[in-house]
Amino acid sequence: MPILILKFPYSSQFGGGEKHTLNLAESLKERGYKFYLVSSCKVLLKEFKKRKWPAMKLWMGKEPVTEAWVFLFLLFSPILILELFFVLLYHRIFKEIKILYCLSLTDKIIATPIARIFGMKVIWVEHTSIGRSLKLNPWRIFYVLWSRLATVVAVSEAVKEQLLKIGVKEKNLRVIYNGVDVSKCEFAPAVKNFRVNFSVGTVCRLHKEKGVEYLLKAIKIAKEFIPTLRLIVIGEGPEKQNLVWFTKQLEIYDSVLFIGWQENIEKWVKDFDIFVLPSVEKEAFGIVSLNAMACGKPVVATNVGGIPEVVEDGQTGILVEPKNAEEIARAIVKLHRHPELRREMGVFGRQMVEEKFSLERMVDEYENLFNK
Repeated sequence: MPILILKFPYSSQFGGGEKHTLNLAESLKERGYKFYLVSSCKVLLKEFKKRKWPAMKLWMGKEPVTEAWVFLFLLFSPILILELFFVLLYHRIFKEIKILYCLSLTDKIIATPIARIFGMKVIWVEHTSIGRSLKLNPWRIFYVLWSRLATVVAVSEAVKEQLLKIGVKEKNLRVIYNGVDVSKCEFAPAVKNFRVNFSVGTVCRLHKEKGVEYLLKAIKIAKEFIPTLRLIVIGEGPEKQNLVWFTKQLEIYDSVLFIGWQENIEKWVKDFDIFVLPSVEKEAFGIVSLNAMACGKPVVATNVGGIPEVVEDGQTGILVEPKNAEEIARAIVKLHRHPELRREMGVFGRQMVEEKFSLERMVDEYENLFNK
């Protein structure tokens, strides 16, 4: 079955949404599906071409999520509508596309009615929390209107509730949790207090909403109790220089490693003693927590968005309040002092991923959706 993926983001970054799309496409291709990509997303275009999958670059401006592009989108909309009309017409006739898979606001509000006219089934996927960029967006009216012509997939119940609040009908909504390939995650629960370093790690885009500054403050506090403590930060983003500067101000520069983005994060996560996700907002799901749990690592995470649907407080990790460095530090110290608790949480975490958040389960649900 051929499926057309559209994505025209405001900016291109390798995050959870991109990884989810690639994992889904790779798994479904093994089941006989074929994917085509039309996008301006540099990340997805690069990854599709690397795999020798059909991909076409198309300029559609920037996603209308800022004041400037909300206005410019209006000016360019006649051109953008024509562009997508002919792109969809070509793929419908010559590639026999019957399913359209939309990932950004641009394609959702422009391509959806056109695709339905051409007899295509339309799937929207919402990987992020619904923030001000949509709630206060003048284009929101079209988002809500055209959502009635699509099946809107939310990656968590938290995102589903946010969509309901802005006017999306429940009958058009479906929750499909993200999943990870457990076979790629080495199960390595740690009980090793004898090691030279006690490693805390995080994996995220280095943006303000990820709350890494509060994790750095927590490391400063926790080092008074754990002298061998070190932090490993995996990821890139506009806040990286500020965060490096902040480590120097906190006098913990020698205890923090910024190693940039790594494609195979499982190889790093398996050597952590604790995984921390310190997000302060806009965390729809927190898929990296699943990688850590699959590796048998306890997770310290903030109680925001869809995170509590992934991390069970006291069972697979410890939930803390956002922007609270003291609570993060207390959780790290507690887990350091109780290696048996770390191991117990790691075992529960691995079991939860296998039962509820496996890649196979996620792919099955999407396949059922495509064939419904």
